Amino acid sequence: MEEIIRAVAEKVGLDEETAQSVVGTLLSFVRDAADEEGANALLDQLPGAQELVDGAGGESEGGGGLMGMLGGMLGGSLGSAMSAFSQLQEKGLDMDQIGEAGKTLFGQLSEQLDSDLVRRVVANVAGNIPGVGGYLSDFLDGDDDA
Repeated sequence: MEEIIRAVAEKVGLDEETAQSVVGTLLSFVRDAADEEGANALLDQLPGAQELVDGAGGESEGGGGLMGMLGGMLGGSLGSAMSAFSQLQEKGLDMDQIGEAGKTLFGQLSEQLDSDLVRRVVANVAGNIPGVGGYLSDFLDGDDDA
């Protein structure tokens, strides 16, 4: 987990504490937005991931601001995406940083875990949430240089 957190911190320009929180929020979002079997398999293969998700608490269920409130009201994958987005904005990330954090996370996961599993989970999330695929299109197209 430390390697992933350091990569996100470096690529996005965050301190490691913020990067750890960002990774926890993103993994929590993946858990909520992907199919349960794929998300659990991914988290089970990554030592320390479940602790980060647990540390993110209910972040993906609602955050501050209008986006978090709407996310909490909508529920489901779209609500989870809106709430996670709100949480990431509250951590000080802009749209480009959020996209870069996601690409870096999934690139690192693909290097460290079963890359086919990671691609299936990413494709599942992208299929469930309109617009998310655009941020991960390089990864989905097979560009693992994220």
